[in-house]
Amino acid sequence: MSKGPSNGYIELTKTARSGGFEVRASLYLDPRQGAATSKSWNTAKLDAPLEKYFGRDNRVRVKV
Repeated sequence: MSKGPSNGYIELTKTARSGGFEVRASLYLDPRQGAATSKSWNTAKLDAPLEKYFGRDNRVRVKV
């Protein structure tokens, strides 16, 4: 495993669904390729701090 800088990131997206939201977390090890893995879950609501974290575009990118 490399110990240098990484180009990888986790992208969180929020999509409105009937009765709540679908939240998806996708791990990208190389930005030129598709997601290495992803997980999604449904929720009726998000708490206020998490809602602010998503911002206006409903997408968050976190470097890993």
